[in-house]
Amino acid sequence: TVGEIESPSNMRVGSGISVTAPMPVKWWETMASVSSTAAVLSFLVAGLAIAILGTALSIAVMDRRAESALNRQKMLLDTALENMSQGLCLFDAEGRIQLFNQNYSTMLMRTELELRGRLLLDVLTEQKAAGRWHGEEPEAFFAKLIADAQAGRGATRSEEHTSELQSHHD
Repeated sequence: TVGEIESPSNMRVGSGISVTAPMPVKWWETMASVSSTAAVLSFLVAGLAIAILGTALSIAVMDRRAESALNRQKMLLDTALENMSQGLCLFDAEGRIQLFNQNYSTMLMRTELELRGRLLLDVLTEQKAAGRWHGEEPEAFFAKLIADAQAGRGATRSEEHTSELQSHHD
């Protein structure tokens, strides 16, 4: 018969022609599907957050270990510098004093503030003006020193300062 509904999914129209309509979806099935998708996404986001947190924690632990190792090396260097009998001065490519030990500052009769970051040439020129620099001119010595450093060669200058050191300590 025309227009007779045989089932919710089939409808017969006219003479022997069937039209199939989609099955009606119940609202709770749709919500269950959305809820399931949200749960999966939440799980993935939580997993990603845990992975990021774990990576950050690992990096922090490695950074702390590296910092601790660096501090140990600095302590060793400081101990070596302060326990050597010679005066030692390290400077950068421009000739600015970067590191020196107590014996070096004592030898020059200067404080840390008077030496750190200063141009070595300026300090040597002041030493000559004070009568505490002997030998070649500070400019010539400094030029050789910089040339040796740029060529990867170390440079040493030895002088006896015992009388000055003794009078400085007395």
